[in-house]
Amino acid sequence: MNRNELRTLLLLFCSIFLLSTASDADAADLNKKLNILFVSSLGKDFPAQKQLEKGLNQEIGFLRGENYLYFEFLTTPQNDQFNDSVLQDFLKKKYWHLQFDYIIGWGAVAVLFLAKNPALFPSTQRIYLEPPVRLNQLNQLTGKEILIGVLNDYKESLREIIRVFDPKRMIVVGASRDRTAKGRLNRFNQAITDIAPTFEIDYFLDLPVKQQIPKLKKVKTERTVAFFLLQFSDGEGTKMTPFSVVQRLAGESEIPIFSHWESLLGSGIVGGNLMSQTLIGEYLGRLILSNNRLVGDLNFSPMRSSYDWNALMHWDIDLDKLPKEAVLINQPEDIWKEHRQKILLAALAILLLVTLSIFLIWALKLRNSALAELSFERKNLEKNVRERTQLLQSLAENYPNAYISVIDRAMKIGFTSGGEFKKQGLDPNQFVGMFVPELFAAYGAEILETVQKNYQKAFSGEEVSFEITVNSQNQIYRVVPLFNNRGEIDRILSVAENITEYKRLEKQLNQSNKMEAIEVLTGGIAHEFNNLLFPLLGYTELLMGEKTEYDPEFEDLKQMHTAVNKAKMLVRQMLAYGRQSLTQKLPIHLNTRLEEVVKNLLEKVPENITIRLEIEENIPAILGMPREIHQMLLNLCINAIQSMPDGGQLILGLKKEGFRRFINAEGVEIEGDFLRLSVQDTGSGMDQGTLERVFDPFFTTKAVGRGSGLGLSVVQGIVEQHQGHIEVESKLRTDPVSPVNSDETASGFDETAGGSTFLVYLPISKDKKNEGREEGKSF
Repeated sequence: MNRNELRTLLLLFCSIFLLSTASDADAADLNKKLNILFVSSLGKDFPAQKQLEKGLNQEIGFLRGENYLYFEFLTTPQNDQFNDSVLQDFLKKKYWHLQFDYIIGWGAVAVLFLAKNPALFPSTQRIYLEPPVRLNQLNQLTGKEILIGVLNDYKESLREIIRVFDPKRMIVVGASRDRTAKGRLNRFNQAITDIAPTFEIDYFLDLPVKQQIPKLKKVKTERTVAFFLLQFSDGEGTKMTPFSVVQRLAGESEIPIFSHWESLLGSGIVGGNLMSQTLIGEYLGRLILSNNRLVGDLNFSPMRSSYDWNALMHWDIDLDKLPKEAVLINQPEDIWKEHRQKILLAALAILLLVTLSIFLIWALKLRNSALAELSFERKNLEKNVRERTQLLQSLAENYPNAYISVIDRAMKIGFTSGGEFKKQGLDPNQFVGMFVPELFAAYGAEILETVQKNYQKAFSGEEVSFEITVNSQNQIYRVVPLFNNRGEIDRILSVAENITEYKRLEKQLNQSNKMEAIEVLTGGIAHEFNNLLFPLLGYTELLMGEKTEYDPEFEDLKQMHTAVNKAKMLVRQMLAYGRQSLTQKLPIHLNTRLEEVVKNLLEKVPENITIRLEIEENIPAILGMPREIHQMLLNLCINAIQSMPDGGQLILGLKKEGFRRFINAEGVEIEGDFLRLSVQDTGSGMDQGTLERVFDPFFTTKAVGRGSGLGLSVVQGIVEQHQGHIEVESKLRTDPVSPVNSDETASGFDETAGGSTFLVYLPISKDKKNEGREEGKSF
């Protein structure tokens, strides 16, 4: 091996070592990642919200993937109140898989919501930013909260305004009637009294914006400034953001407007020593990284000198008057300093082009080349636009379980797509051009009213969601406003998702949990009750052995003995329901068992009830527990007979069903070849409420003393023990039941008048050796 080969081998070894070390370091860093939930009272597009996120990211590094930050935006003064319990359940379900290290609440609504719900993520450290005064009155603080108050200290801001502009008069605009706005106004008045008691001050408070603008225009501009307090409405009920309000005021005002919040810079505000949400975010980040669990500074007031360069130029304010540490936004680049070399080269090129004609030809060639390149780029751009449009169309068409539509203010549907149309066999284009009332009128006035009301909310600028049931489909609608290039809402986007399957699975899970709890309880009670019956039965038999049949007490003992045996049968049913009586499974020919049960029933069935068997030939065997299978058949038949007190017909069917797939009560999928047992009666039938509870233990519609309510529960338990599936269908009878004679033919029987049908699916035995065998017939 020569020297070059040895050097290459060493370099390769070092590279592998460094890569493995970096991988181990990455794995170590991964274990240190933080999960933080940020609950805000502001909208996600508020400038203040974005600045606070920027400050947090600078300290903690969310954008670099070092930690994870999840946002939830609650109601603000622009939105309606939310439902507290619904929101709490939504957050639990949405973040069930996460363990948060911190929860940050910003603003009065968010902080109050978190403080009133300490059970929401109870083990998580909480930070309450700008907590309301009334928070301390809740008496619900657990010691895991860090309270950070943000003090509205207007003194430094006012001092800077006086130093920069030297005003003699001030106009105060904005504010509202709520407690927070009044508190800001009181602190401002105290500050202006301390800083400039000789100022002439006018207040344009709680007025419509269209009234504030002409009042500002009438103000004499000489040495007069305006100070903007937060305002969330135009004064006539229309919801607005402070950013949009101050934009309108600054666009019409003839005097400079100052404020106290850095987030309003760029909207016409000149500047000042402003409260900075970026600094607040940095402070929160440092607090989290230091793992500080002490109470935060309740007078924390992050301020810095910030100005809008455009506003300074508009009002001809000397930049030298600004503090040296002042931050300027929107300041243009110094073109000469940044591009001096390019400018000199361009000047030289122009000089050469003027003096030498040959450079003119060269320039024309360059122009033609540039035009050709521009044409090529334009074609590429058009191609990209077409491809993106097709991609968006494809995404919309294949959005699973959803109906997507765009609706204008006239409630006319202009676009439809979504995967649910294809699943339902519908052409989405057939709904284009229809009006919402025309589409939803067929589903009832209540549904139409719900849809129109929520669509109108979306047109007012609110994102809404609601649920309705259409054609047996549970649908959840999410509706958002769409803005045009003028910032107006002229259309809304409606996404209706079919959540029927989700609802079904949720209901199935709840039923499974309920049944499992009852099964455990029933099994435990049955065992304890059986232990009590054992000595009672033994002593009764001993006493009966000491008496003769003619003894007066013998008959009483005999009645006791009968009652105890009945109790033993009830215990056996409870044990079967509680799945405590598991025995070895044997091959069973279900057609033989069914014929034996019918033979035994014929001796006891009233004459006005007839029994009909419909059994296919060559029925294969199943693997099962003989006693439980017999009990299942007997319970189903007795239940059907008891539902026909005025007579009727019991039809028992057995056939090979073939391959089927089911979801059992535990939500597990079972599949294979099944036998189908059908038990149909012509009784009174069941309503929907009874159908939903028919398999619940101890539920019965019989009179007191006529039934335990365990019969069908035991049947369901036996079917599930055998990896089977049971269904029930029922139709209420509206006409009186006419007695059915025993000699009535099947062809003259009306099977559609009413009654119930139980369908039991049991898996066919896969053991071919047992097809010709039959287990013992004793029970």
